Amino acid sequence: MNKIDRTKPGLRLIALIAITIIALFLSPLVLSLYLVLSRGLSFNQFYSELSAQMSNPSFLLLMQALQTLLVFILPPFLLNYWYGESSGGFLKLVKAKPLDILLAVFSIMAAIPLINFLVNWNQGIQLPYFLEGVERWMRLAENNAEHTTELMLQGKSRTDLFWQLLVVAVMAGLGEELLFRGTLQSIFSSKGRIQLAIWITALVFSSIHLQFYGFIPRLLLGAWFGYLLYWSGSIWVPVAAHFANNAISVLFHFAEKNNYLAADPELIGIGNNSWQLIPSLLLILACAVYFYSGFRKQTIKKTYV
Repeated sequence: MNKIDRTKPGLRLIALIAITIIALFLSPLVLSLYLVLSRGLSFNQFYSELSAQMSNPSFLLLMQALQTLLVFILPPFLLNYWYGESSGGFLKLVKAKPLDILLAVFSIMAAIPLINFLVNWNQGIQLPYFLEGVERWMRLAENNAEHTTELMLQGKSRTDLFWQLLVVAVMAGLGEELLFRGTLQSIFSSKGRIQLAIWITALVFSSIHLQFYGFIPRLLLGAWFGYLLYWSGSIWVPVAAHFANNAISVLFHFAEKNNYLAADPELIGIGNNSWQLIPSLLLILACAVYFYSGFRKQTIKKTYV
């Protein structure tokens, strides 16, 4: 098999887009095939069954898992094989320091007040009158995404929680980091413009979710994941942070449904709790200093070796 010219990131980007688009079309086909074969449906029965299953949390989790596997996890490995490169060099699938993993998770926990504050601020943004149609579309996309998430996380049992964490936290955290930071950021940074690569990747990452009233916090999270990869050199560090972010959301949602919480976690860092932003920012800064210092030490060591 001929390998793609490694010196042309444009071709890599085109290949990634092509494979991802094919995977997007393939995902519903595989899901449809599963429905037909597992239930012995006729063509006419298929659409009514599909419509009925769209309110079934287990089916939505299966659909999410399949899409994550085909659209986010598979394309990076296919591209990596196509380039003929080692997964350690391209996808950064190298061993991470345990402390790096722990601090990546801790940084997300510390960021909860800041994330809540930014989400609350972002949701209050109103577009000018002449963009009223765009704002309606954005609200509709946001509501649809929230509705789907609510349906998917409906289950209240511990078994439900296990599958929710597996699909929404583990698989999504791994898949999205492989695609965005491991692949897309690597492509954009191939000419050495790492800062631009981190922020462009974060922009794409935030936009692709079609949840515009969480755009700013997701953009900043994406940038943080990008810097974690750049400073640590291992994809497992941003994967751990992404996992923590999604897992916290799932756990809060589960705890609220089962009335385990005395207070609303979405109020952390908001209103009377705004003071929590100060320790949140200081702890995030401390984590950034740790990762950047480690990166600088490695850079200096390589320079003088």
